[in-house]
Amino acid sequence: RSGAEAGFVPNPDLGPELNRTWEAIVEHRLDETWRLEGHAYHIVSSDLISAIELSPVPTPVFTYDNVQEIVTEGFD
Repeated sequence: RSGAEAGFVPNPDLGPELNRTWEAIVEHRLDETWRLEGHAYHIVSSDLISAIELSPVPTPVFTYDNVQEIVTEGFD
């Protein structure tokens, strides 16, 4: 369904997406040429904005809402 066929309803309660992060870096120089480095991170993204279908027929109607939280973490 294209945007021309669908309608969108504004959401006055729509808030901003939020991110909380931390990162740790450890570095160790072995000599003038070589070094070891490690990184760890943790990211929490909340209130992610997504399109929500309010009515599928006869013409689809959508709005935007804060619906998701995603956690990303890792190291390298």
